[in-house]
Amino acid sequence: KPLVDEKLFEKLKTLRTRLAREHQIPSYMVFNNETLSDFARYKPKNPDEIRKIKGVGDIKYAQYGYKFLNTLLEYEKTAQYQATHH
Repeated sequence: KPLVDEKLFEKLKTLRTRLAREHQIPSYMVFNNETLSDFARYKPKNPDEIRKIKGVGDIKYAQYGYKFLNTLLEYEKTAQYQATHH
């Protein structure tokens, strides 16, 4: 399976920490490390893909999924931009 993109993983952890603080819940209740690792490994690009990842159910997707999806898409855009402009 693909390797975890560490830079992306750190970005996702930062987002998770922020959301956990906002909602006053422990970080793992947003998504656990395994789920974040899978996000950073498979880099889902749409709601269907992100919902296939273990740990993302309907409720979690509705609460947080799209925020993580935005971060993933933003990251990919930046990575592609940097790749074509060097």
